Amino acid sequence: MGLAIVKSIVEAHEGNIAVISERGVTRFTISLPSMADVEVSATGESDESIDHR
Repeated sequence: MGLAIVKSIVEAHEGNIAVISERGVTRFTISLPSMADVEVSATGESDESIDHR
C-alpha cells in the first residue's frame, strides 16, 4: 500500500518512479520536476504555457 501512495503523489507532481532490482537489493528512484520547470501564479495554479527563454 505504501508504494501505491508514493506512486500517486509522484504522478500528481508529474514525476517518475524507476525500480532496479538485483540479487538482494531493490532500488527505487523518484524524479520530480524542479520549480524552474513549472511557473506557479499567485493563485497556486501552474502555467506551463509560459516560454522560459
